[in-house]
Formats: sequence, structure tokens, C-alpha cells
Amino acid sequence: MQVINNKIRDDIVKKYAQYTKRVNGEMIKVMYEWFERGDRRSRQQSSYGSQRDKHFRLEINKDTFDRYNDRLPHVRRLTFEQFCELLAPIITGQYNDYQLRKTFEKLDSDSDGYLNQQEIENLLLVVGRAESNYKVYDMISQLSSRGKLNFEEFKRFINDGFARELLMPSYDNEYGSR
Repeated sequence: MQVINNKIRDDIVKKYAQYTKRVNGEMIKVMYEWFERGDRRSRQQSSYGSQRDKHFRLEINKDTFDRYNDRLPHVRRLTFEQFCELLAPIITGQYNDYQLRKTFEKLDSDSDGYLNQQEIENLLLVVGRAESNYKVYDMISQLSSRGKLNFEEFKRFINDGFARELLMPSYDNEYGSR
């Protein structure tokens, strides 16, 4: 997995976009897109000389959020729009510690100072995604031997792209060399 933090990999071009759909002023759908292109020298090229780029997309509907937000008790008090704002640091990897601490605390349903596998799976359910228990467990175990993430491990979970990979389906794009 490629690291996608600006501080670590300045050679990666990243673009983030958020599109919203509103009805009578109320946000009912949000779509996040993340595009990442790495340094040609460090990326594998196909036999035709094209480069593999990464494109991730997540679409969240208010109906899905309303149906499953009780899985994350601290999130239940948020509006759909506030919840979507809460996700932005996770998706972009751009945050300050205060923002990320706030997000961490909202996702920590049992307030034990850790995010466990069930809490991460509940977040996936709230945003309308499903992943195998094994994949979530495998990602957590790469960062923690306890089977749950403390705040510092959660930061690595975001910076190393694990969170984006879980939340946003990837669409591989090929661009020819120019």
C-alpha cells in the first residue's frame, strides 16, 4: 500500500472533491472523490507504458445514515451534514490533531480510548459500505497487536491509506504516457 500523506510523499499529486445534493436546502447525498497520481519513476508501468493511478469514490445517502447511525451512539446526535464533515479528515488525510481527536471520539462508541473492529465495521455500515471481517481485522492488525487502534494508531490508519481503502471503493484508471 502506498503512503498518501503529503508530508511523507510530496511526489504524489492528490485531488479531493466533495459533491452534495440538496433538496429544499437539506443535504440528502454527498459524494467524496479522491484522485492520486504518483511519481512516474516510482510507479509500475504496463507493457504499453501507461501508469496506474488511483481513484476512490464514496457516496453516502442520508437515508442510509438515518437507518444505521444508531450503531455509533456518539454520531446519533449529529446531523447528516455534520457527520459528512466529520469524515473529511479521514478521507483526505488532511487534518489537525483537534479535528482528528474529535472524529476519533465520535467513532469510539464505548469511550474506551480505542477503535475496535466492530466500531470500524459500524462506520462502514453507516456510510453504506460492507467489507469482510477479515479485511478489517487484517488492516487493524498491521497497526496494532491489540486488535484495536489507539489515537496514534488511528492517525497511521488514516495516513497510510487504510481508512480510505475501507471507506471508498477504488477505481483504477490508466493514463497513457505523454
